[in-house]
Amino acid sequence: MLTKILFTVVVIAAVLLFFSWKRSSAGGSSGQQRVINPSSSSKPVVKMLAMIVIAIMIIGSALFFYWEWQQQSEVMIVKVIDTRTGKGNEYRAYKGELGDRSFTTLDGRQVSLAETERMEARMAPGK
Repeated sequence: MLTKILFTVVVIAAVLLFFSWKRSSAGGSSGQQRVINPSSSSKPVVKMLAMIVIAIMIIGSALFFYWEWQQQSEVMIVKVIDTRTGKGNEYRAYKGELGDRSFTTLDGRQVSLAETERMEARMAPGK
């Protein structure tokens, strides 16, 4: 996930450098003076649009990270059932701590399942 964010930042920086390089080479190489009407310049509009896009990206990323954290911190009731005897034990664990054959309970115990055990997980009632 971090690489996606870094890649986005690198692309934005490359585009900004390209346009600043293009602008500096276009203005200095001709030797002619160019008359620019400040009222017709689109720079403020472009800057405003860029700021809006960046703000949307930051807000979207923050919302995604919050949603992911909220999903991973839900409390689950995990039932470990021995398939030979049919007896089971119940534990409580965060959803993010559940693995394929192991999990960590709310009180910090590491539980690993044997080959003859299966795990059932369901949402804990109420918050």
